[in-house]
Amino acid sequence: MKMKSYLWLSAFSIMLVFQGCSDDDGDKKGASVVSGVLIANEGNFLAANASVTYYNPEKDSTAQNIFRNAAGDFAGDVLQSITLDGEKAYLVVNGSNTIEVANSTTFAREKTVAAAIIDKPQYMSIINGKAYISVWGPYDTDYNLTNSSIVVADAKTMTITDTIPTRPGVGELLYAGGYLFASISNFGTNHIVSVIDPTRNEVIRDAAVSPGPSGMVVDANNKLWVICRGGYGAEESYLESFGVKNFEPGVQIHLDFQAGADLAVSPDGKTLYFTGGNNIYSMSIDSKAAPTAPLFTAEDVTDLYSFGVNPENGDFYVGDARSFAASGEAYVYSSDGTAKTSFATGVGPTQFIFKK
Repeated sequence: MKMKSYLWLSAFSIMLVFQGCSDDDGDKKGASVVSGVLIANEGNFLAANASVTYYNPEKDSTAQNIFRNAAGDFAGDVLQSITLDGEKAYLVVNGSNTIEVANSTTFAREKTVAAAIIDKPQYMSIINGKAYISVWGPYDTDYNLTNSSIVVADAKTMTITDTIPTRPGVGELLYAGGYLFASISNFGTNHIVSVIDPTRNEVIRDAAVSPGPSGMVVDANNKLWVICRGGYGAEESYLESFGVKNFEPGVQIHLDFQAGADLAVSPDGKTLYFTGGNNIYSMSIDSKAAPTAPLFTAEDVTDLYSFGVNPENGDFYVGDARSFAASGEAYVYSSDGTAKTSFATGVGPTQFIFKK
């Protein structure tokens, strides 16, 4: 399930009412994804209607549900994230406990990876031919996570080769400076960014941050930034930075609202972007204080669920989940906040992936 919302129990209840389906214009033989934007759509929890949308900015055109799993209808139950690596696309399907491997151009399915250890997978990073998959693991009888880890596999064969134990609730991954960084939130109860040495497959440091660390980026000064949302219902968040080589703490910037889970950086690496409610904020990486006002407000959005910045032109992409009651919508804005276009997505647009 999505860590962004912190509402996994509520989501379960909603899904018992809304067993919705996303728009289904896809071709079971796959689409031609040469360049553009992919949107990972979670789908309704337990409905197995997760999907992938492809948007071509040059043609302002979309194709829905471009990937089908072995069942042939959708991607599975809760598509958490997509990672591209050369000719491969890896779809991390949280509710189905699988990794779906597809061709990154046609999005034709190549294989499904399932194993007992891949229990509630979250994100994936490819490093030197190895796939690193963050996995929550099982719950105990009191719904506490008991065995979270980074599962390591050969990226070509997806044969599991190693497991790296982590604190409970490991989530987003970012490879920078020769290290793999993993934010560990566990619905805001944890406050750790783990540093993993992929040459040894070991956690070498657990860096303490504010509660609820989520999205991470690296800026032009080779500093890692992480957005820390707090726990469920928090009324404040923090932006924190530290060095990707020496792990020395940088700045801690207080936000007097609960930020969204996504953190983005401008194409030149000098400006950070993040959300709070329907507001999109910008902040220089040299700033020592939070912005006093948003860059702009996404007024047409009803349920801001995801956010991304195109690394080529700086356009903003905002995903509207519409409370998971129907198919979602994506809104595109220029870097100054001017509305450009919008297009339909599947249910619960959760991640934007920009392909050159």
